[in-house]
Amino acid sequence: PVVQIPWDAACDVCWEEVMGQVSEQCEPEWLDAEDPLFILYTSGSTSKPKSLLHTVAGYLLYTSLTFKYVFDHQPDDVYWCTADIGWITGHSYITYGPLANGATSVLFEGIPVYPHAGRFWEVIEKYRVTKFYTAPTAIRLLMKYGKEPLQKYNLSSLRILGTVGKPINPEAWLWYYEVVGQKRCPVVDTFWQTETVSVCCRRDRDGYYWITGRIDDMINVSGHLLSTAEIESALTEHGAVAEAAVVSRPHTVKGECLYCFVTLKDCREFNRTLVDELKRRVREKIGPIATPDFIQNAPGLPKTRSGKIMRRVLRQIARNEKDLGDLSTLADPKVVEVLFSQRCETAA
Repeated sequence: PVVQIPWDAACDVCWEEVMGQVSEQCEPEWLDAEDPLFILYTSGSTSKPKSLLHTVAGYLLYTSLTFKYVFDHQPDDVYWCTADIGWITGHSYITYGPLANGATSVLFEGIPVYPHAGRFWEVIEKYRVTKFYTAPTAIRLLMKYGKEPLQKYNLSSLRILGTVGKPINPEAWLWYYEVVGQKRCPVVDTFWQTETVSVCCRRDRDGYYWITGRIDDMINVSGHLLSTAEIESALTEHGAVAEAAVVSRPHTVKGECLYCFVTLKDCREFNRTLVDELKRRVREKIGPIATPDFIQNAPGLPKTRSGKIMRRVLRQIARNEKDLGDLSTLADPKVVEVLFSQRCETAA
């Protein structure tokens, strides 16, 4: 081959020559079951990231079997997990799980809306993806753009849809099932977590269990424990709201009160009428005790690079606490500055 950079015979070798001498057989390196496989850090959404050691046998067995059976993997599948490969979902369901099953996978680097809002759907059509696995955060982001970006692409190859990382609210689930899956693809809500935490759920009259969030996402208002996930779900039912996050703020009478951040869909205006409509919707959906005290316009929410909302940061914004601690996993620091500048001083 033509060499375009200076050749150093002491350290440089020709790729073609070396590969021509290599056997097609590659023997694996045999390891003990408890040998270290990798160390991964938590996302930092609640506190400073913590390191977790994963060992070989148990982890590989878990990811291999869960990938095979939860996603009903078949030899002709084209599987796509949109997670960042550096996070636990990416490690497990882009790398180890699919490779252990010999799966055909799509590897993707980028964001859902660049260079256009139909990027995900374009990839699904191009590679005839059959199993699609993404996060509720991404689904809610894409909901902002409506059905039009999807209608340009053929998504008939899809067989199973999956969600991961956070509880999915009913509105996002329905949009995912009806619009993306065209009412024919089962939705698998895996809710894998980097670390084991205490999680609350409720059982509906049909026997289904709905994850309402972690115990540390519950707010005690005048002795009533309220689920932030249920309040957020009520807020996002409004046609103007693309995403919502609810945290606590100290209250002299109630102990804690509800401070809500809402991100609006494109071209929607944040005004007093909208605030009143949102408060009324929460009252009707959950009850008067859940009426928000503060509703703040949030052009964006502080998220980790894996897409998780950093609620501890939102709590500090609600309380006007400027010492935010470790923000090393924050994807966009400018979001915090904007939220501080627009925070509510008086109740809605």
